[in-house]
Amino acid sequence: MEKKDSCLLILAIMVISILTVALNLRMNLINANTQISNLKRTIQERDSAIRNLEVEKRSLHSEIQALQNQVNTLFNEREALVTQIDELELQITHLNSKLVAARSDLETRETTIAKLQSEIIKLQTEISRWEQSHYIRDPTYSEVLEFLLYDKTDDNEYIEARYTCVEFAADVNNNAFKSGYRCGFVMIDFPEGAHTIVCFNTTDGMIFVEPQDDRIVKLIVGQPYYDRTYYICDFDDTVVKYAIAW
Repeated sequence: MEKKDSCLLILAIMVISILTVALNLRMNLINANTQISNLKRTIQERDSAIRNLEVEKRSLHSEIQALQNQVNTLFNEREALVTQIDELELQITHLNSKLVAARSDLETRETTIAKLQSEIIKLQTEISRWEQSHYIRDPTYSEVLEFLLYDKTDDNEYIEARYTCVEFAADVNNNAFKSGYRCGFVMIDFPEGAHTIVCFNTTDGMIFVEPQDDRIVKLIVGQPYYDRTYYICDFDDTVVKYAIAW
């Protein structure tokens, strides 16, 4: 009897141990399932986060591409502006050269005007003295031709900055007055220069004379001064305006 009781006790203990183990296993299984569920939710959340990141990545890629396009556009605009700046700098250089030339031409004209004014004052003084003792008159056309034939001013040598068109005109003018003829001092403006000749208001009409070669010339505003059949001109000799001083 005692042996049977001992066996039953041992069996009961074993059953209880097995049940305890089974219970622990079931608890572990429940915990494992819970952890698996939690891990699945975590994986789902991370998958969702990855998808969101992929969307953001695509969006950022589009923005980067748009920014790159803007950079390319700005670079092209910069290159165009650099080209425009280079062209403007060339224009400025050209304009500065023209300005220097214009200033030089202005100085030359001012010098010429000063010389003309001095010659005019001298001529006016001489005219006054001459008129007090002689009769000055307008010549006939034939008298002008005869005067030019005997006047030797055209034999003089042209010397730059020393004996120019102004001096030629002044000498013919002086010689004409000495011959008793009224002679005009003609100042011509070209687009980029000036010239001086003489004129006679003959009884047959006004004539203009080139004192350097005694040619009778036409003087028309808006038309070239030099006769192309006689003179090859390498500058713009269009007559802008002219003035006569008697």
